[in-house]
Amino acid sequence: MISNKNKKDRPLLSIVVPCYNIAGKADDLLKTISLLDDDVEVIFVDDGSTDSTWLILSEFAQANNLCQLKLLKQTNRGAGGARNSAIENSTGAYIWTIDADDDFDPIAIQELREKVTYGINFDFIDFNMVSHSGGNTMGLRAGECTVDHKSEMWIAERFGSITTKIFSKAFVERAHFSYPECVNSEDSCLAFFLPYFVNSFIKSETDVYIYHKGRTSRVLRRFYEREKVLACLWARSNCLAKGVSLYRGTIANEANLSVYSSRIRDTLLRNPLQTLISVRRPISILDAAKCFRFYRDVMKDLGFTYEPPRLDSLNSKQRLLAKLAHVVSLLLPCQHDFFRGIYLDLQPEFDGLNRRTMWQHSDWNN
Repeated sequence: MISNKNKKDRPLLSIVVPCYNIAGKADDLLKTISLLDDDVEVIFVDDGSTDSTWLILSEFAQANNLCQLKLLKQTNRGAGGARNSAIENSTGAYIWTIDADDDFDPIAIQELREKVTYGINFDFIDFNMVSHSGGNTMGLRAGECTVDHKSEMWIAERFGSITTKIFSKAFVERAHFSYPECVNSEDSCLAFFLPYFVNSFIKSETDVYIYHKGRTSRVLRRFYEREKVLACLWARSNCLAKGVSLYRGTIANEANLSVYSSRIRDTLLRNPLQTLISVRRPISILDAAKCFRFYRDVMKDLGFTYEPPRLDSLNSKQRLLAKLAHVVSLLLPCQHDFFRGIYLDLQPEFDGLNRRTMWQHSDWNN
């Protein structure tokens, strides 16, 4: 690890930035970070880049002495693995994850300072996103919010984007905040169980997180491959099982949990299926059929009624292929071992620890 400062004071905020082949794609973010004060710690993780990423980060660290900078370099573990490494090395009282090809308005940090100065306790502050699709990912009015009881399901339904949230380090530790590694869409996995641990939060009306759609050079770029798409299903299913297990132990009315499950039915499979079917190769149809079968098995294991996910964004030919995949899935046996095997094969060994044991639901490993 490389650090540009040796400060004894704990920083207020640690900004986590996973990096993979960012040359020419992170200029906006680097410019913004160069303006931050020394109560902010920024942790860049070069996740096995093959271009000049490490040189860019090293030169940036040497030229900027305002905020605290840390540079980490590791073998490729995906966006989730890069974020996990940064969080493990963070020292800030709050944590914010930002993609290298996006940007943010530093006014968010000033707002954080004000809330902390006033002595307000919260698990996270959620800001608005500046993007083509609108900014308020939680769909809530600005203000302080309290989750009075764990049986309240509205926070699970409205949790929104993780990248728009600055989390307290205490919440990260309490919720065992850890990303699945070597998969895509790792943020969506966490959203299945993190809401359970929320006690209070602040919804800000400020437009802060600047999402740059179309820049696909970040860490996730190399994780659009077939294996990563399929492995994500295993990770999502385990996170879903964790969330259902937590909430099922606290609510009296099972119908409330059904409301939660109906929200995630489409998101659990929709993106992987669209990716696989849009490729329009024979192997993709078989993979899509396995996804349907796995999804049906997971919903049965969790006590929910199976409902096929909507595929509204597919064209007519792709919808026909999806229907074919669904029919084929009726002829397939249980696919737990197939998806679990793909996920485990992607998990690297490092630092003497075998991360192949991560994100495995105990009920499915026997």
